[in-house]
Amino acid sequence: MEAEVRKVSTKHLTEEQNGCSPDFLSFPELSSEKIGGKIQYATSEIANSVGNLLKTAKPQWKESRIRNLDQQPMDGWQAFDIGEPNWCIVQLGVPGILHGVEIDTSYFIANHARRISFEGAALESGQISPNTLLDLLSLMNGSMCIAASCPTMKQLALTIHLPSATDSQLSTYQRFSRENDQLPICESQNIFKAGNWQEVWAIYRLACPGNISKVELKTGKFPGKFLAFLTIDACSMSAEQEKMVEESFKSETSKCSDPVPWFVLVSSTGLLPCSSHTIQIASHIVRSHIRLRLTLLLPSPSPVEHRLESLMDSLLEHVHIWGHKSTQLLCRL
Repeated sequence: MEAEVRKVSTKHLTEEQNGCSPDFLSFPELSSEKIGGKIQYATSEIANSVGNLLKTAKPQWKESRIRNLDQQPMDGWQAFDIGEPNWCIVQLGVPGILHGVEIDTSYFIANHARRISFEGAALESGQISPNTLLDLLSLMNGSMCIAASCPTMKQLALTIHLPSATDSQLSTYQRFSRENDQLPICESQNIFKAGNWQEVWAIYRLACPGNISKVELKTGKFPGKFLAFLTIDACSMSAEQEKMVEESFKSETSKCSDPVPWFVLVSSTGLLPCSSHTIQIASHIVRSHIRLRLTLLLPSPSPVEHRLESLMDSLLEHVHIWGHKSTQLLCRL
């Protein structure tokens, strides 16, 4: 049964109105190629340009493309005039409830798409029963945002009605939606628009084996903008096992497994720049080595080139491990 469109409104955003963005832009963009959005079918295209609809980068003006559009099309979707509306099917990266659609017709001054319409469907077992989301709407040069609300859907059917089949970029902003079950609260596969996750770690031998009671950290300035999380593991390691660990660093086949068992002393903790962190430890087990693991989420693409070897020094200025020797004498390890 076709669902009704509960709310439909249009808003044109010109260069003078860019400061007033619609509220739906705060929702995730589910048609982006970064999260699995892709074009399933298109009636026509020039030089494989239909995929440009789902690009996250802003369109750019390049005069050289005007001279040779067949080999170097503009940043948008360029299609042939087939005598009837061109259309394509966009598979969303994640099913969701549509809140808005943004169409950017930048730099298509004379030959941009004149009108556009959308249909949506939640596809199950290959069956297609599209619902009309937005009827024919006139486009103008620049950026146009269309706010709408509709049922859960997994695919968009984008139809371009035009004398000249060109469109720049398409963005859909939606809420996550799952039927019959919920998304896991914590799941690595649910990281939305993740950047470049990297992990850097180092192993330290304590001055003497003992019971760790407190960890003090002092962080420095974070180069660039990224998230940093620290995990501290501990273990008791003999001299022979320490040699095995050193040999595993040089062996590519040994990196998949640890020669010694590690136990989490401090679970993943977020770090703030230029601040001190004190973590109390309630453990009565003697440890001889600790392993510091820094998990970093670098922007993708990163505005600053980072060397992972230098991140440990730049992020952690001081690391103090306090505790008791096995003889119960207080010492600074």
